[in-house]
Amino acid sequence: MNKADIVKDIAEKINVSQVTAERMLYSVLNGIMEGVACGNKVHIAGFGTFEQKKRAGHICKNPRTGEEMQVGSYRMPVFRPSAAFKRKVTGGIDNEL
Repeated sequence: MNKADIVKDIAEKINVSQVTAERMLYSVLNGIMEGVACGNKVHIAGFGTFEQKKRAGHICKNPRTGEEMQVGSYRMPVFRPSAAFKRKVTGGIDNEL
């Protein structure tokens, strides 16, 4: 499933144009990205939590040369699915949202 499929599904389910559905999808996704980029947790009940984790610096090897190099600390986005999301994926429930 890709973005176009999601937009089409939204448009059909709530009876709006695909342009409107695409704007709605982008609004939600941009809100999540902005929240996480600012360091906030974005929790969507029944779906999961998006947040930012700080990874410590470490030493790794360059795969081409085998030379060791230092990687500095960095932040990365993380998604933790809710229990309902996990049950849905494993076949435990059909429609909890």
